[in-house]
Amino acid sequence: MKVITPFVCCMGLVMSLLSCNAQPATSFKNPIVAIEKPSFIGYPDSVEKGLKKVVLPRKAKLEQATKVPDSRYIIKHNFDLGGDTLVLAKNSLLYFRGGSIKNGVIVGNNTMILYRNKAIFENIKIEGTWNVPIVSSEMFADSPKDNVLKELFNLSDNNFFNRVEILEGTYYVSALQDNDAVLRPKSNTEIILDGNICLRANDFPYYQVMAIYGANNVYLHGKGSIVGDMYQHQYTMRFGEHRKTHEWGHGLTIRGCQNVLVEDITCKDCTGDACSITSQIPSDISPIAEVGTPSLNITVKRCRFEGARRQGMTIGYASHVTIDSCFFANISQAFKGTAPGAGIDIEPDNNGNKKIDKGCESSFIIIENCMFDNCNYGIQTWRSHTADDVRNFHDMIIKNCQLSNIKKWAIGLTGFRNVQIENCKIENAKYGVRYENSSKVQTENMSYNNVKSRTVGQPL
Repeated sequence: MKVITPFVCCMGLVMSLLSCNAQPATSFKNPIVAIEKPSFIGYPDSVEKGLKKVVLPRKAKLEQATKVPDSRYIIKHNFDLGGDTLVLAKNSLLYFRGGSIKNGVIVGNNTMILYRNKAIFENIKIEGTWNVPIVSSEMFADSPKDNVLKELFNLSDNNFFNRVEILEGTYYVSALQDNDAVLRPKSNTEIILDGNICLRANDFPYYQVMAIYGANNVYLHGKGSIVGDMYQHQYTMRFGEHRKTHEWGHGLTIRGCQNVLVEDITCKDCTGDACSITSQIPSDISPIAEVGTPSLNITVKRCRFEGARRQGMTIGYASHVTIDSCFFANISQAFKGTAPGAGIDIEPDNNGNKKIDKGCESSFIIIENCMFDNCNYGIQTWRSHTADDVRNFHDMIIKNCQLSNIKKWAIGLTGFRNVQIENCKIENAKYGVRYENSSKVQTENMSYNNVKSRTVGQPL
């Protein structure tokens, strides 16, 4: 699967301080996000070859009956673990032929699973190592219940290519502590999200519904959604004055990752950002990547980001990020909004405050064919003016975008260099393009309607 992001230089009327004959401020192509996956996902026909066949009788005690490694266990009956833990022998295959297992913990040991389109687990916690190419929500009879979706990702493994299928329906998840990262996809995973993942109300200032940490080669797509708890959230003060804004409840986070493609999903109603793309940061619980590892080669296409209190999307410490044909609406407007309230905010984590030793930067960003409606800001970059702020912003292309009903500025550039803005339509906004300490900026074929001031400031 390939996503190609071409760059086309449009030679039209230039409405900026630069002349028509000027060279583009920047011209680049981001790498193609090509998800590496096998042509066939599943087990070969020979998967059972060499495995000893063991048919588990109706009254078998599973802990004793599954101790032989390299065995194929045939499960025709329903087994109740009664809250116990079942530790499986190495390299075994669980072949469900009408049976199921419920009420307990199953610890895999490079364990495989075959089943016949029927729920095989109920009230089961998954631990250990597994080799299950296709994992589906239909495997769990109780998958809509709180946090059962976690077990799908526990069946996946970084060392194998997995397809995780979240079928149509409503699935509930809960944050169990402040800073909780509820769902944790792994490397080499395709996630088909056709259902709606809904977060239960909580009072934590910081949470992430789906957190992709330190993963490579991930493809998230589908017609489903990730829904935060913005309207039911309890905005308490029990975590102190510094967390009173509750602005860190995010829908989808991508941190310290490489080669990630997100298509067609919706993220909405989060207390913080609908989506955040940045580095692994010190406050993350059980981080995978080293703190300070940036995200590289990330593409988001045809997604909707709506109703978040803080941002539609934050792009932090990340490079080669492409946002294509996405829709951002009602950011920081629908309910108890908090600053800044941008459709897209580009702001790499401050290495002084976050203790990230590597140089923080946001670079080689393409935002194209996107729509922004009813936001405080459309697209903005932000950098403080303190001497220790060494964040680095460079090389961005914004093209073919429409920004409507923007309360402040449609595009704000602070501390950015090498920016090409072309074929964008701005309407019903207080300001068009705002410049502050930004250099090598070129605009072409811009359209303004009902905009108080087309520009604020000038590029350096």
